[in-house]
Amino acid sequence: MIGFGVKIFFSKSSVPSNKAISKKNFVSDFFSIVFLTLINPPVILAFLAIFTGLGLYRVTSLLEQFSIILGILLGSIFSWAIICLCFAGYKKNATRKIMSWINLSAGVFLAGFGFAACISAILLVA
Repeated sequence: MIGFGVKIFFSKSSVPSNKAISKKNFVSDFFSIVFLTLINPPVILAFLAIFTGLGLYRVTSLLEQFSIILGILLGSIFSWAIICLCFAGYKKNATRKIMSWINLSAGVFLAGFGFAACISAILLVA
């Protein structure tokens, strides 16, 4: 993660050209991202870990099972809708300065998490 963060930090920013901007609508973007998230194995494993940690595997009635699944579905849809709405105008309004700021922020964020993970691993061994 540290290497990936450093690479992003020092990468050159590029502004999406008008050709690169797709004419897809918000709904299409939303469902494509939801689909990609749902087929991501770490997401599936995270849900399994959360279910196990909270003891949700002990749910017995059909109504309880349905309410848990519905809650996860509605929460996921709501969070993805907020994310998509926040970044809906990103492609149209992106300038080189904004893209540079995003690269710098993401690089520092990723490298910081990688550094924290290394320190945490060292402290666990010691």
